[in-house]
Formats: sequence, structure tokens, C-alpha cells
Amino acid sequence: TVKAIAARIREQGKSAATTDLVREFFNLEPSSDLFDIHCLWLAHLLETKHKKEFVSVSPVDWGKWHLKAALASMPEGRALFAPEAALPEFDPAEKVEVAPFHEFPLKVYLGWREILSGGVKIPRWYNKELSHSREYTFTNAEDKVVLTAYFFPLLGYFLGFQEYFAAANIPQGTSMTLEKTGP
Repeated sequence: TVKAIAARIREQGKSAATTDLVREFFNLEPSSDLFDIHCLWLAHLLETKHKKEFVSVSPVDWGKWHLKAALASMPEGRALFAPEAALPEFDPAEKVEVAPFHEFPLKVYLGWREILSGGVKIPRWYNKELSHSREYTFTNAEDKVVLTAYFFPLLGYFLGFQEYFAAANIPQGTSMTLEKTGP
């Protein structure tokens, strides 16, 4: 069953909720008396015996699962993760101190690296607030397009916007405002 679950996630290329997996692979509906215990058992199994293959990306629906290898390969070969060019020494006459702002909404500007990579760079001081989940759902306020993106806390990036950026022809310098609507 675990191999079939891995094959399904690999084939669909997105995370799967424990509740959906129990419905599909054990033919149990939420109204069944055995549904909750199967969800608990499957979540425990994936988190303990198969933790090298699966990673929990969200606590929603008894947990949402993705393949570790698929998440680890997402940043590979993207411009956003290439080493940055060295900048020449700059010694300004007066140094401007900017106090970090730790609340949402967060306004970010997209450079060519973000647009080509389909990612959004998040300041490190947001890592603590965002680290409770690896998968996030974003909704465009204008056209109500719903996108799923994955958070990489060690790198400080969200990835998963590449198709949307290409389809919407997002230019360099575009600003994006991120608002928090859920927990």
C-alpha cells in the first residue's frame, strides 16, 4: 500500500491528504467507524517507518504528505538558487538602518531570479511564523486563482509559482503582497 501511495503522489506531482489516501486505498468513508483509526495509523506509519521517503507538508486533514525526493529536487537548477555575483565594496557616508517589520501583509518585489524560478524570497525573520507547514495555498486577490506553493525554511523561499508567472507574463520588478488569512 505504501508503494502505491508513493506512486500516486509521484504521478500527480502534488501532496496528498491522509483522509484522501484512506478513502482511495482502504475504501473507507469519513462516516465509517474505522476511518479515524485508519487515518491515525497511516499518518503514524508514514511519519515513523517511512520517514525517509515521505515528509509531512501540512497538518490539515490528518496531515498532508509529499515525497521527500520530490521536494528536495524542486530547487535544483533554478536561477533563484544559483550563487549570487560578488558586489564591489561600498562605503556609504551614512549608513541607513532599516528596522525589520515582522507582520503581514508582506510586500515583496520579484527580480528575474524569482520569476525564472517561480519562487518568492521571504525575509528570514518570517521563518518561525511560517515553519509550522511546508505547503501553503495562495489566492490571487484579482482573479481568484488558487496556487499551491512549498516553503523551504532553510533557504527562505516559496516555490510553486513558475506556471503562474509564465502564464501571467510577470515582469521583473513586480511587487507581490502576501497576506495571512489562516492560522
